[in-house]
Amino acid sequence: MSVLEKLKKQQGPPRPKPPVISLDSEEDVTSKVLLYGHSGSGKTFFAVGPLEAGERVFVLSSDFGSHGLMTVRQELKRRGKAELLKNIKAIEVNTYEDVVGFLENPLDYYPDLLTFNPTVLMWEGFSYFNIGILDEYILKMAPGAENAGEMRYAGWTHTKQDWQGMKRGTVRALGRFMSWMLPTPTPRPVHKILTCLEAQPEVDDLTQKIQRSVLVHGTGKSLMGPAFDAIVECFKEEKDGVLKFFYRCEGSSDKFLVKSRGFDLKPVEEADPTRIWRILTGRDEDEA
Repeated sequence: MSVLEKLKKQQGPPRPKPPVISLDSEEDVTSKVLLYGHSGSGKTFFAVGPLEAGERVFVLSSDFGSHGLMTVRQELKRRGKAELLKNIKAIEVNTYEDVVGFLENPLDYYPDLLTFNPTVLMWEGFSYFNIGILDEYILKMAPGAENAGEMRYAGWTHTKQDWQGMKRGTVRALGRFMSWMLPTPTPRPVHKILTCLEAQPEVDDLTQKIQRSVLVHGTGKSLMGPAFDAIVECFKEEKDGVLKFFYRCEGSSDKFLVKSRGFDLKPVEEADPTRIWRILTGRDEDEA
């Protein structure tokens, strides 16, 4: 047996080749959407849109205090569409190992995943994954950092090495999520939705403008934008005694983290998740 044959045998069965994406295929073309905003701004509520548009949504929740899917349940029942609740499933992941474990081997966590056959993978609570779950994992992995002091040993402070781990762990987990495909014999792409909390506004050192963006520690924040087709800020305002919800989508101001790859969206849209989802997936053209 040659050296190359021995190496191949040690590596186990060959990995499946990545499929070719055809832009004229409805099944192949998927949207990647980042939603961010303060608590209660309507991020999780956005899942109502894909469900009303006929999607099957699987939610990976690492949110602080468990998932917020009660808002989706209540809204579908209010609209008289409780039958759509069968098209959304969720799993709560409270450790870094489970986050990565699901993304790499989802059938170990949900054996009936292929029967459910999701068309959307939604990661709810990326901010807490970054700030809480990943943070705990990094501290656990390197408890004896040199010159760390008592607070470092107790897990209350970080070293430079820890912050490097925060950057890499965030970007790698996001990369696994963005490249995730349904593990059918020929892996199938799915739409991606990721939700984050909104950070407190910061002053840009270069422009001196106040910037608003996602609540993610480390340089992972600056690397998130290129991964998505659309970045939407969710917010709410009270007008004439009525609380209304909105999406800040495109071109409204360079002070906000917003992005749209040519979608026909106004700078600020009313929070109609079904209509916005149809635009983001190109279905508004089918109904025209």
